[in-house]
Amino acid sequence: MITSWVPLIAASFLMIAGLLVVYAWLSPDPDAANRQRVEDLNNQMSSLNKRKNAPADTRLKIANQLAELGDRATKGRRSTAVTEERLVRANLPMRAGEWLVLRCITVFVVTMLGWSLASHWWGAALGLVLGAIAPPLILRFMANRRASKFEAVLPDVLTLLATSLSSGFGLSQALDGVARDAAEPAAKEFSRAIAETRNGTELPVALERVAERMDSDSMRWTMMAIKIQQEVGGNLASTLQSTAATLREREKLRGQVKALSAEGVMSAYILIALPVGLFFWMLRANAEYVSMLWTTFYGICMLVAAAVMMVLGIFWMRKTVKIEV
Repeated sequence: MITSWVPLIAASFLMIAGLLVVYAWLSPDPDAANRQRVEDLNNQMSSLNKRKNAPADTRLKIANQLAELGDRATKGRRSTAVTEERLVRANLPMRAGEWLVLRCITVFVVTMLGWSLASHWWGAALGLVLGAIAPPLILRFMANRRASKFEAVLPDVLTLLATSLSSGFGLSQALDGVARDAAEPAAKEFSRAIAETRNGTELPVALERVAERMDSDSMRWTMMAIKIQQEVGGNLASTLQSTAATLREREKLRGQVKALSAEGVMSAYILIALPVGLFFWMLRANAEYVSMLWTTFYGICMLVAAAVMMVLGIFWMRKTVKIEV
């Protein structure tokens, strides 16, 4: 009984060690600048303090070297721009090179974890696949979740903006108030737009960049309404109120569609996960029986056909349960 817990304990220690490595290599050191100032002002610092600061300096040097290596590896690749957009949308203060280094470390840690848990080659293979696929999926999920939150709070932001304009404030002053009082992530995005205007960027251009960063159709429609109002004239506060009401009704309709299609989405997830989970369970319970899938000709044909049908089924179910509003 105790022996069966040994791989799990070893995997836990391995995961903790991997997380410590990731933190030590890629996490910023907030005290590095303060330590440098202290060293410049106090040339007579004791050798003990110098030895305490040396590991942190070494850590920063290693982190910078890894980040530069990742930047060189991602330079000129088509996927780099998409990765950077998703990092910005997810509000992760990382470059594409740092993200690549983090992915490599994740692949190594998860592969070792799978090998420790299964004590077999297929555990390492499964860990390798999961380590390679999971980080992009997690990044995409975080970016989409933050973009969805922005879409959800945008009608309230427009209402607050219209109220400020009705009170006599200008558009720039109203946006400044929105940046202070609005909910996240709208507050941060509008604060960034205001900072861009203070650096010389025109206000419509800065707001369009908000729409591009968040990939928000609602924000694009808002900018279209603002531009039309500026061209033909009229009451901007009333225009924003009407736009906010339209967006609020759209969000309400999207929520209703999501609730009605939740059963289909859950069924799709179960149908996708069931054969994969059953395969790995049979691989664990009776590996000799399942090995016929890749040791015989007919087994290989069945495995390829099953993989093709799984991919086609995933795309078909995704199109079926995904309803655009």
